[in-house]
Amino acid sequence: MRVEGLLGELLTLTEDIDHIRATPTTRPRTAARFGDPGLKGHFATRDRYRNAAHHAQVFNMIGEVRAVVTLAGRIVGTWAWDKGTRTVYTAS
Repeated sequence: MRVEGLLGELLTLTEDIDHIRATPTTRPRTAARFGDPGLKGHFATRDRYRNAAHHAQVFNMIGEVRAVVTLAGRIVGTWAWDKGTRTVYTAS
């Protein structure tokens, strides 16, 4: 299966194709926590959900994913908690 906007091919079961095609294309936003295992992933597949030019803002020196904001499965920004003001702030 090929997905617009993603390089390479994705594998899926034949019986899942109809379900995938019938799923509405919404644009969910998510605030993922620092070290989120779903985003840490394998090094070879990271380009599927992040822009390589922003690697240093998204991953720390040992490869842990920082706290990020996702939009439709792509990393679009980072977020942090300010303990002093008890406020979440974002950067994109």
